[in-house]
Amino acid sequence: MKVIYFHNLLLVFFGLIVNTICAQVDTLYIDSSFTELNLSKIGNRYSSKSAIPIDDAYKNSLKFKSANKHFAFYNIDEDFGFFSFSVTNSNTKEQHLIIEVYNALLNEIRFYEKQHDAFVLINEAGTDFPFHNRLKNDRNFVYPVTLNSGESKSFIFEFKKNKISIVVPVKIATADVFQNQNKLQYWCIGIYYGLCIISIIIGLYVFFLLKKYLYLLYAGYIVSLGLYLFSYLGLFFQFFYSNQAFYNKYIHVFFAVSSVVLFILFSVKVLNAKRIAPKLTTFLIGFLMVTIVIRFGELYLSKSIFAIVKTFIIKFWYLSFFIMNFILILLTLKSYKHQKKITAFYSIAYSFVGVATIITIVNLSTGKVNAFFYGLPIIFYASFLEIIFLTFTIIFMVKEIYDERNSLSEKIVIEEKKNLTAFIKGEDQERRRISNELHDNIGSQLSYLKRVVADNYKNTAINETIDAICNDVRNLSHEISPSDLKLVGFENAISDLANNLSSQTSLMVGFSSYNFPNKLDENIETQLYRVIQEALTNILRHADAKHIELQLIGHRTYATITIEDDGKGFNPNTQESGLGLKNMNSRIKQIGGQLEIDSKINKGTSLIITIPFKEST
Repeated sequence: MKVIYFHNLLLVFFGLIVNTICAQVDTLYIDSSFTELNLSKIGNRYSSKSAIPIDDAYKNSLKFKSANKHFAFYNIDEDFGFFSFSVTNSNTKEQHLIIEVYNALLNEIRFYEKQHDAFVLINEAGTDFPFHNRLKNDRNFVYPVTLNSGESKSFIFEFKKNKISIVVPVKIATADVFQNQNKLQYWCIGIYYGLCIISIIIGLYVFFLLKKYLYLLYAGYIVSLGLYLFSYLGLFFQFFYSNQAFYNKYIHVFFAVSSVVLFILFSVKVLNAKRIAPKLTTFLIGFLMVTIVIRFGELYLSKSIFAIVKTFIIKFWYLSFFIMNFILILLTLKSYKHQKKITAFYSIAYSFVGVATIITIVNLSTGKVNAFFYGLPIIFYASFLEIIFLTFTIIFMVKEIYDERNSLSEKIVIEEKKNLTAFIKGEDQERRRISNELHDNIGSQLSYLKRVVADNYKNTAINETIDAICNDVRNLSHEISPSDLKLVGFENAISDLANNLSSQTSLMVGFSSYNFPNKLDENIETQLYRVIQEALTNILRHADAKHIELQLIGHRTYATITIEDDGKGFNPNTQESGLGLKNMNSRIKQIGGQLEIDSKINKGTSLIITIPFKEST
């Protein structure tokens, strides 16, 4: 009798232990220190191919204990999934709790509470129902629960998933914790879309600036990616078409396909794929078009046909994803040989979204990895980083374009300067040749003619005329090629030029010099002499001036030459530059100087030449 009693006592003891363990697994105890918990770690999961009574589903779910995951996973073979759990308030105060389901794209989700030994439907919602069916206005499925002190409640979710595998993270938290985390999530989402707007503006601005299709594709990709995540996070259903189940059921598919298409087209442009691998690029675009046709064609299949081909379609999606990504990786490697920096930025951006997409696919197809962090999917964080690095890529590409343009402009300026130098050098050589011809040949012949006339004809008028012609030829020779620059120096040559103009015309030319360098580079002296000579000639011909003031002023690292007259002046804004002014500008630019002209009607003209210098040794 004692032995039987002892055996019964052991059975009761072990039963209590087993019940306690089961209670610890199936039931969540809420005390005063509780803040939040992932219910997927303690709840029970069950799935079936057809609809069953909810009480039977609850009993069946108790047979399958939690696998201690971050989410409940339901594979493709069953159409209905169930998730049950119990909560007990062990606190002395009333507890206000929030149960949150993160998957915003569930077609149908029903929430039951056990009341009087039977489960009662509390709410049914999902993308197949209007948004106002939900208990709270939130992008996710949110269910408020109130527990009195010592009260216990049991709940079960029913998910109808239409022949697809789904992942359902379920969390419970106090109302305060939920509000704080919800605000933080919306702040993150707001920052994300702020970045999207900035990136779109940059893309459109650069497109209108450079008229390159690449930057329009970039802006379009950011728009489609932002809209896809807007739908994926449940925000599109919350703020748009909240009563149109059809749009919300398929809109994320459209945005997903659009973002993939635009990303591939953008990638082809960024990587210069058509140039470096034309055949591979053609195959990629063709394969993309086939994938799009199949993806949208799938939406029009009947449920019976879809049930037959669903396995093939899902495998095709995974295969097409890996094929297109493999091709993009090959194109990236080829592009890196030609444009390392741009390809490096692109690769970093692409790697973020590529890894996140692979994790999401593994999460949805096998349930082996977690793809949600702090209530947001990993693809959200990856796309945030992707946009940052893609924007850097665009900025760097624009910088390279402007660097190339600036480099080309510099080359053009250098080439123009070379051409100008060659032109001026040729002009000066021709001047010297003509000057030498006038001085040596024509001058000698005139001298011989003068001697012949003087010996044979005693005509004073003829001799004087020949003398005048000889002087004119000599002066013209000196004007064309001032050989006295080397003999008397630049300053004295300019002084002689001013004195000759005063003596030969009615103009009064004042000349002064202050600390002007004694010796400049021969080319600089020649070009300055030509410019001053041209300026004085222009004043003589066009200004109707009576007085000219010419000054040479030397500074520490530069020199200035000013020429002022009291002539009739002209309007520099309307005056067409004649050949003389153009020639003066060309000569000053050729020696690295600057020419400024200030003139007013009836108030004369001033010309300032600034030239940097190093004294010749």
